[in-house]
Amino acid sequence: MSRWRARERVIAALKPTGAYLGKRDAEQSVILRCSRSGDVIEPMLMPQWYVQCGKLAQQADGLVQTGAIELLPGRQRAVWHNWMSGIED
Repeated sequence: MSRWRARERVIAALKPTGAYLGKRDAEQSVILRCSRSGDVIEPMLMPQWYVQCGKLAQQADGLVQTGAIELLPGRQRAVWHNWMSGIED
């Protein structure tokens, strides 16, 4: 299926759900084009994955606080604690 037909079908699927927000003017957005052929360069969507680090950070911070892991130089414990307590998953 061509990208133009795929766009039409995606829009048709989004409109009934209310998820389609409209079309932007081409003048407002940057459209990348191939320097040789002039074709529009479409972004390649890749599956994304994320790791929840909150529990891991708590464990690591606890090990440093109890002395099971020693940070050198010792003054870095405050920085370590600040980093580990600031994890936002």
